[in-house]
Amino acid sequence: MAVRGHRDGGRIGLEEPEKNDGNFRSLLRYRANSGDSDLKDQLMNSGGRSMYTSSFIQNELINTFGNLIQSQIVRNVRKSIFHSVLADETTDISQIEQFSLCVRYVEDQKYKIREDFLTFAPFMTLLVQA
Repeated sequence: MAVRGHRDGGRIGLEEPEKNDGNFRSLLRYRANSGDSDLKDQLMNSGGRSMYTSSFIQNELINTFGNLIQSQIVRNVRKSIFHSVLADETTDISQIEQFSLCVRYVEDQKYKIREDFLTFAPFMTLLVQA
């Protein structure tokens, strides 16, 4: 899902803008308008450098959440009785070959088969590490 829009800088107002300012800012606006008084106060009263809504912060949040999800998947795989690693090569739009790495495992005691994506790994990185 795209996070940023056509205009995603500056203060976040509580009313919808004329131009798309991205999903991240829209979610913050929705949350503030839905009764989150702490967020509303932060967005309305904080200075420009202390709003924590820049593209840098957005990327940090995405990376942090991705690492948390990946760690949880690895914990689930370690608890499972059976697991396998799936690797598939693909070439992206800039002609860079990369592997998509997934795991398939059996959830303990439920015997439900899960398949989760882990990461994309550049092909050359895999060759150098091997």
